[in-house]
Amino acid sequence: MMRFRNDEFIRTLDPDIFSHGRLLRRFPGSDACRFSARVALNLLERVDDRPRGSRPRILWDPFCGAGMIPCVALAAFPGKFDVVVASDINREAVACALGNLNIVCDSAAFAARRAQIHKSRGMNQGMDRRGAIIEAYMAELEPILMTTPPTVTIGALRGDAFRLPAVSGDVHFVADLPHGNQSQLLGGPLSKLLPSLRSAFPDATATFVTTRDAVEQLCHSTPGVQLRDLAHGRVVVRL
Repeated sequence: MMRFRNDEFIRTLDPDIFSHGRLLRRFPGSDACRFSARVALNLLERVDDRPRGSRPRILWDPFCGAGMIPCVALAAFPGKFDVVVASDINREAVACALGNLNIVCDSAAFAARRAQIHKSRGMNQGMDRRGAIIEAYMAELEPILMTTPPTVTIGALRGDAFRLPAVSGDVHFVADLPHGNQSQLLGGPLSKLLPSLRSAFPDATATFVTTRDAVEQLCHSTPGVQLRDLAHGRVVVRL
């Protein structure tokens, strides 16, 4: 049972605006609007948050990119996790994710991003129209996000998903796995990812989105995996 969910944020969520390269930042080489906030919301709602003892509940996205999943966790479910961690093997991704996490839960960072978007409106008519839409949405969102800031520890670190540092707590991995132009896992083959996480974090849950073509490889040597179809040839893999 969720202890707290921000129903106002969920009600007003516009995934076309609450996305990378729009309200949230993206880093050079990353895709704008790569992963939908609506899909992130769907995944996070299904994470079992029932406490197992007194250990902290940790959300960890080990393929964070620009940080969409951790950002939605902070905005939509500020009482669901005690710790939110974004990690990636790409140093630029980690820096971008941390900046986006701050936009969601820090009023100064939110204001700075809003000012940056306002300044960009002078570049051309298209930017002016888009910037006006984003600014209006941010004006609506600001009191929703900043009135009840989450009492959550946030962190971002550069790390290989096959060699993550040990932590004390109930870990829930949620991630959009690399695909398309970013389909190579630098730490090891896709078929070894779930066994590696299960070995290092035997009590953790894992919820990953991948392509239908990658499911067989991902689940090849891992029994007990649950699958759920998403739109556009994507599949949710749960461990």
